[in-house]
Amino acid sequence: MKQILFLIIYVLSANLYADKCTLLSAQECYDKAYNYEHGVDVDEDKKRAKNLYIKSCDSGNTKACFNLGLMYSYGYGIAKDSRKAEGLYYKACKENYIDGCYNLGKIYTDGFGVSVDKEGAVRAYKKACENNHEKACFNLALIFYEDDEINQDLEKAVLLFKKACDLGDQDSCINYELLKYSCISSTDKGLENK
Repeated sequence: MKQILFLIIYVLSANLYADKCTLLSAQECYDKAYNYEHGVDVDEDKKRAKNLYIKSCDSGNTKACFNLGLMYSYGYGIAKDSRKAEGLYYKACKENYIDGCYNLGKIYTDGFGVSVDKEGAVRAYKKACENNHEKACFNLALIFYEDDEINQDLEKAVLLFKKACDLGDQDSCINYELLKYSCISSTDKGLENK
């Protein structure tokens, strides 16, 4: 009789852990969400993953906020919702999750279901670039090089292409080599030292 009672309690507690996250840390809840999203040791269940990511994100796990943002951005098993994705990327970026900053910049640059916001893109990409996100540096360089809404600044663009190149982005290396001699001579001297 005790074994049956123990088994019932065990099964009930396992369901509580799996769905509620009330007794789990934000990281453990994130781990369960990830497993459900990708079918790791459980049947894939995007709806359950979404609910667990929400709970983990609400508990302060910025990676959960980011992953939930991805689900909303691309409609991974849930309805696509760019506004929700934007808010989740913003939350992740605010807490220094750098991929969140990059994706926020992409949403603002391309207007994926939201209004294009070049100033917002610059802020998001700048934060990610300052934390050595090579694609953010590249995209920020492009904005300063070619965007009419932002004050074009060839010197900033060249320096950002150089940084992205140093971080390993080959397209940035090509752009840097093509543009570095376009800057005024004082800028060129500064570029050679970096």
